[in-house]
Amino acid sequence: MSKNNIQKTNYGALSTLTTVFFFWGFIAAGNSVFIPFCKSYFDLDQFQSQLIDFAFYGAYYLGALGLFVFGTSTGKDLVGSWGYKKSIVYGLLFSALGAGAMIFPCTLIYSPECSLDSSLSRWDSLCSKLLQIHL
Repeated sequence: MSKNNIQKTNYGALSTLTTVFFFWGFIAAGNSVFIPFCKSYFDLDQFQSQLIDFAFYGAYYLGALGLFVFGTSTGKDLVGSWGYKKSIVYGLLFSALGAGAMIFPCTLIYSPECSLDSSLSRWDSLCSKLLQIHL
């Protein structure tokens, strides 16, 4: 074989992408456990509990729709211009910012529901109730 016939592969990027998709799938599969738990803990009816799933997958739809509207209105393809690697990194950073945005208002407003001590005690009670539900 000559040097011209050797194909360059990037196994590091492939393994990173596979790991990221595994964790995204793990989070999505976690909804099937999280929804019944929220239903029993917060006394939700079936419609209210399914709104959790709707919000989770609706966020994917709205994000893709927003990217499509931006692309058609400006004539730019963000994924094509940034590349797949940067697009995934920016998407993960955007997700982290969204998760932080959910926590941030709780830290600004001091209430017993938002304090760390009550969160830890609620975490203990949540874990014990979760074990009672599944055992």
